Amino acid sequence: MSSNPVVHSDNEVALADLGPLAWVLDELRKSLDSAIKGIRRFVRDKDAGGGAELDTTALRQARQQLHQSVGALQMVGLPAPTKVLRAIESLAQKMLDQSSLATEDAVSRMERTGFALMEYLESVLKGKNTSAVALFQQYRDLLELSGAERVHPADLWAPVWQWLPVPVPQGTQPIEYSHELRRQMDQAVLRLVRLADSSSASTLLDICLGFAAAQKTPDARTFWMICAGYFEGMALQLCGDDIYTKRAASRILQQYATLVKGEPALSDRLAQDLVFFCSRAVPTVAKPAPILSAVRTTYGLNRSKPVSYDVEQFGRFDPAVLALARKRIASAAETWSALAGGDTNRLKLAAEQFAAVAESLIKLHAESAELARALTSAIDSTLRSGAAPTPAVAMEVATSVLYLEAAYDDLDPTDNQMVERGARLAQRLKHVLSGGDPEPLEQWMEELYRRVSDRQTIGSVVDELRTTLAEVEKSLDQFFRVPADKSPLHQVPSQLAQMRGVLAVLGLEQPALACLRMRSSVEQLLVDDIDERSAKSGIFEKLGNSLGALSFLIDMLSYQRALAKKLFVYDEEAGEFKSLMGRGRADAVTPPVPVAPTPVPAPAPAAMAPVAAPIVVQPVLDEDDDDEAELLDIFLDEAREVVQTGLDSISALQSNSSDLEQQTILRRAFHTLKGSSRMVGLNEFGEAAWSFEQLLNDLLAQQRAVSDDLLKLVGRAMHAFGRWVEDIAANNHARWSAQDFRKSADALRLHHEYVPLQTPDDAVDTVAEMPELQEISLAPAFEPDLRLEVAQPQEDEAPQEAAVITEETFDFGGIDLALPESAEVIELASVPEIASFEEPELLPELEVAELPELPELSEELVVAESEVIELPDFEPEADIALASEPEPELELETELLPELEAAELPELSEELVVAESEVIELP
Repeated sequence: MSSNPVVHSDNEVALADLGPLAWVLDELRKSLDSAIKGIRRFVRDKDAGGGAELDTTALRQARQQLHQSVGALQMVGLPAPTKVLRAIESLAQKMLDQSSLATEDAVSRMERTGFALMEYLESVLKGKNTSAVALFQQYRDLLELSGAERVHPADLWAPVWQWLPVPVPQGTQPIEYSHELRRQMDQAVLRLVRLADSSSASTLLDICLGFAAAQKTPDARTFWMICAGYFEGMALQLCGDDIYTKRAASRILQQYATLVKGEPALSDRLAQDLVFFCSRAVPTVAKPAPILSAVRTTYGLNRSKPVSYDVEQFGRFDPAVLALARKRIASAAETWSALAGGDTNRLKLAAEQFAAVAESLIKLHAESAELARALTSAIDSTLRSGAAPTPAVAMEVATSVLYLEAAYDDLDPTDNQMVERGARLAQRLKHVLSGGDPEPLEQWMEELYRRVSDRQTIGSVVDELRTTLAEVEKSLDQFFRVPADKSPLHQVPSQLAQMRGVLAVLGLEQPALACLRMRSSVEQLLVDDIDERSAKSGIFEKLGNSLGALSFLIDMLSYQRALAKKLFVYDEEAGEFKSLMGRGRADAVTPPVPVAPTPVPAPAPAAMAPVAAPIVVQPVLDEDDDDEAELLDIFLDEAREVVQTGLDSISALQSNSSDLEQQTILRRAFHTLKGSSRMVGLNEFGEAAWSFEQLLNDLLAQQRAVSDDLLKLVGRAMHAFGRWVEDIAANNHARWSAQDFRKSADALRLHHEYVPLQTPDDAVDTVAEMPELQEISLAPAFEPDLRLEVAQPQEDEAPQEAAVITEETFDFGGIDLALPESAEVIELASVPEIASFEEPELLPELEVAELPELPELSEELVVAESEVIELPDFEPEADIALASEPEPELELETELLPELEAAELPELSEELVVAESEVIELP
């Protein structure tokens, strides 16, 4: 995946599309939660084992889950959060290598780091200008436990390093490198480190400016200007005074020692760390800093606010506690609304609910106890009156509840106004309870009401647009299939006009123009005779592509409205509505702003449909074949999950054929397979899925129960899609044809005739026609004596053995299985789901198996190593070693402060060494 452009701002995703993150966030949360539970289970088993041989199955599975999650987060283009997640993975690997590290305290730190990471990602998704540096406290804890060589807050700073020219002030006298300056610099650094001496920092500032003026190469000149800016910030006490800022000074001296010896190589790492400290040092009117300001301007540091890394900002609250608080506030808001409207039957319920709200408020923010007491007093007063609250009290309580609802739904741990605003709300409540007149709404209160109103409005608008777009898509699908029948098109112009009006109100001019042009095209189709071949290669394709892009825009409106306005355009020349993101082809429109690659609908020969479920599909770029292979891997993984979802729905429909929700889920599964396959160029697969989507559309339109024939056919089809996916993975899918699927689906939809689906395997419709086999599920089949043999990882000097897992090991919410270490793939969210054993590979064996032998399945089930599907591996960063032996460092620095305290000043001229935990990285 190509990296984001160099944007020297704390927010690494300020210009990126957040769609991929929105799609994977829930899966990451589930996967991380499952992995932590597995690690905790291992720790408890170890502590209870009393020295017995450890079963590392749960820990290995957790490590593999974390590894897969790291890959997913890396692929959505978030390098800094990926490092945090990789730190969790690294510690899990260390526990495998050294079980003494597996303690309850370590697991608790991993869990808190997971909480902080997910909270940070949620804040990013909400568009907050948040820096991953705020995760440093948890990140540092994990790295220290795992014994990492380097621990530094700048590692979580987003910008990609780049040497940029910083101007040297005119009139600066050049100073050449010399051994004689070393003694002066030694003494100045010592005083700066030990005493925080500002005059020493000023001396070093002048020396660095002289070095910069003497340099002939731009990078060397930039390096010394950055050093000068850092020392100016230290002289003015703007950079902070901690071990990291002090070590930076000694590292500059170490870099000078190499330069004075004639070695010209400069440390990119040191330079970026210094720029990081400059980003935290903000000049003021009282403390002007011209050199520091020049560095900040060159690297665009003025566009972001400084972030503190010495206090925990994320992960302070258990997500379960937050979720409970949100639920309580929402319930109280609904009850208070009814009570204010005159429903006095809710008086007692209101008292109970607001008592629960006060409890959550104090638990999460003890400093908000005053507001909790004021709310309780208001409810008690209303309860004693036995009547609906007065308008003044009703308004003030409603404002307070609305504020809490918005605050905890959009929690900002860096917002220092919560205590102040809580106290102000409590004061207003006390005022009206004492009989005072209500005060006017303050500006921040009006903005709060407006923001909540906008959020509710955009939510309903997006839902309306999605519904209308689905109707348009369905109508065009029907017409594209039978162009001679124009009846499906009759409502489309008015539907497109309706969408145009909504989009225009939202200020989305280009999407509104696209709806206008599409409406004209559809009206033309209603009038003209259509030649099917030319239509499919022309107007049909353009309409399909435009609908796909429009669907993408509507999805983006729900999570990134501002960016959605900028990144779509109607191309008049091509006659299509297009996304400006992720385009690698020559005919793409040049984007107006730099953005990260994002999902873009690809052209399809017929009707184009948006993806209706969270399939993570990145843009197909022509620049590198590896990108396409990566995208195909993503499609395959997610398609497997969609197939399993479809099979689960079919199983549920066997019990209740009238379940409308399960019918809708099944239809969506086929719809998603269609859309996502077309986006990676698998049009034959998409056509096959489309035929079964039409079959389910017909069922849902009539709102009838699923017939036995339909249930048999969709079951057979979903299993076939699973096998097709595996053939695509093996590059053996040319033998599959959409015609086989279309023949069976159309026969049942159009003629109510059951035609068994024939697949390239030439398998008969055994599964569909054997009720006994339909009921087979691995989960209920586990008997108390069942022993499951799973291939174990190959050890260096030991033969491969099978691990035996008894029933006690099973947790049907997450089964413990020992997978080979070579298989680096676990499904996100629910690695060890029972459904994962129902791979399509098993079905051909069941179909040809003889029924009398089926009971043997309950005695032993062997999962072959070849059944594990491998995804591309993601190598860890160099600064976090996952192997049992750490990567050798090229250069190690020695401890600074203890030696400095014992050293005499005259001896410093010989050598000043640097902190052991820091590494100077030379190119």
